[in-house]
Amino acid sequence: MHFLKVIFSNKALSLALLLGSVQVVCDLAGSVTFFPIVHYGMYSQIEPRQKSYVTYELEINGQKLDALDYRIHLWEALFNPLRIREKNRHCNDFEEDKNLMKKGFNSLNFNHLYPFLEPAITNKIEKNSTFSHRYKIYLAHILKEPIFSMKVYESEYGYDYARYFLIRKTLLVHE
Repeated sequence: MHFLKVIFSNKALSLALLLGSVQVVCDLAGSVTFFPIVHYGMYSQIEPRQKSYVTYELEINGQKLDALDYRIHLWEALFNPLRIREKNRHCNDFEEDKNLMKKGFNSLNFNHLYPFLEPAITNKIEKNSTFSHRYKIYLAHILKEPIFSMKVYESEYGYDYARYFLIRKTLLVHE
């Protein structure tokens, strides 16, 4: 009983206990996750085998970078801008919103406003030279060394009979 008096007399402790209890109840009611103790749903199924896998290769100052020479977080940092750029190139985000906006402006007889506003909600595909220059600066910062030449390849590999084989290799950036 003394324990409860101590908890409820301290407002900060009472608030922390209340918020923690709410978190536990919400987690148990809403999913199989019991944060922060156990997370059951993380690996729920086996990823199906794909026919091909796309990856990137970097050649800096004439040397091909090897994943074994870098820690995983640094290796991912090197390639994330390439993955994000590729994802954005094939993304039609806000397409539904743009169509609704266009219909709304047309119904209100404000057709002349939409062409003025459309560039603000459209992803612009960056010119390759602009991306190359910015990516080169980014890599120099990450690798902590000057970069005099850079090549980025997109490689597609197939998997058959327990081995990978090259399907195609495309030069994306040469600077």
